Amino acid sequence: MKYPVIGIFFLLNLSYHYGLKYQYMNLITRLTKLLCIYVPYIFTVVVICFLVDGRKQKEGIFVDNPNLYEIYSIDNYTDYKGNNVIFSKKDTSYLYTTFNNTVFSNYKYKINSHIFLFSSMFNENLYFHKSIFNNSVEMMDVEIKKKFDISGSSFNRDFSSNDCMYLGSVIFREVEIDGKIDFKRTLFCDTLRFINLKLRDSSFFYFNLCKFPDYIDFSFNNNIKNEIDLTVADFNIPKRFDTVNKLYKKHKTNLYKSDISKFHIDYQHFYLDTLYLDALDKTKTIPKDEMMGIYESLLNNFKTRGQQDSYELLDY
Repeated sequence: MKYPVIGIFFLLNLSYHYGLKYQYMNLITRLTKLLCIYVPYIFTVVVICFLVDGRKQKEGIFVDNPNLYEIYSIDNYTDYKGNNVIFSKKDTSYLYTTFNNTVFSNYKYKINSHIFLFSSMFNENLYFHKSIFNNSVEMMDVEIKKKFDISGSSFNRDFSSNDCMYLGSVIFREVEIDGKIDFKRTLFCDTLRFINLKLRDSSFFYFNLCKFPDYIDFSFNNNIKNEIDLTVADFNIPKRFDTVNKLYKKHKTNLYKSDISKFHIDYQHFYLDTLYLDALDKTKTIPKDEMMGIYESLLNNFKTRGQQDSYELLDY
């Protein structure tokens, strides 16, 4: 606000001296000349003030401009009350953005805006614990270097993560899903967990051409409404092939306490984790009788789908 005040003061000062010099000129003539001379200066001052304010907004905490294509970085994500301000009430887009610190939300934080992240990077964690997404979330070409955890959250619309890269673990624990979850062409470098989900008739998972990590956890999901197809992933990963034995390094998969009939997998690329409730916690093991039940359920799955090769590999 100080820039317009300085500009107006400067113009009034010049106008005063200008008036003394030409005090004998006609009043209308003087005013006309003043306008002709100083209107360009006024316009220039206004434009400069606008540009300065715009730059300050870009460097601020968040930006609500869905057409913003400039590269910038963000360091602060909360207001004075500790509320997350990355996503506001309006549709929010972040393009070519670097988030330098952990992004998180408060308990039961409601996000009503459509969120679009494109070609952006999170250098730390991204947490949305018990958040409510009332609009769709789109992520394209986004890299998260550490943990992505949205445990306890609710998706009332679609969530898509296409061509993204997760270097840390991805955790969907006790998440309510009422839409599509799409991980097309996404790379998972650490663990991938979908535990005790709350699924609806409209809940669908898409893993087309994604690259799975070593460990996949789909445990405690006994109310799956639609098929979850893991065979559509991209398995042409050179580093996962044993060139000597010509075998694929399989993805350890936890299906404990889940409806195995709803999963479409094979035993050429996946194998069951039947020893531990959690591969990262060696203190909790699966009882032997339940272990056999998991094998039998998957054998029946292969038999029903006519996957004879997978059936024989598991039954070996």
